[in-house]
Amino acid sequence: LPVIQRNIKGNQVNAYGGLPDAVSGEKFDLVLVDGPIGSPHYSRYQFADIIENDLLADQFVMIMDDANRQGEKQTLQDAEDALRRKGRDYIRAVYSGEKDIVLICSPGWRFLATL
Repeated sequence: LPVIQRNIKGNQVNAYGGLPDAVSGEKFDLVLVDGPIGSPHYSRYQFADIIENDLLADQFVMIMDDANRQGEKQTLQDAEDALRRKGRDYIRAVYSGEKDIVLICSPGWRFLATL
């Protein structure tokens, strides 16, 4: 999908154009986010959109790359807020190295937070 500019909370961010339409009606058990190129604020916000639009399966694993950056941290906060608002239980783990990777999963996949 083409990368477009989108406004999130007054910030221009990169997003994949047409993504909601391309995946509507689907439920995902694995979501891996490593694009588009990051933005200074609310980067890769479609990570949160997937939750807001009820596109997660009952049992799920979500992984966000570059989670040490400010824009990704903001998006992760909104994603976790959305999970709580929707009453979805989840486990969160951070894997650190040269950069951080955050894993958010349903309780049935909690062992992934122990790797």
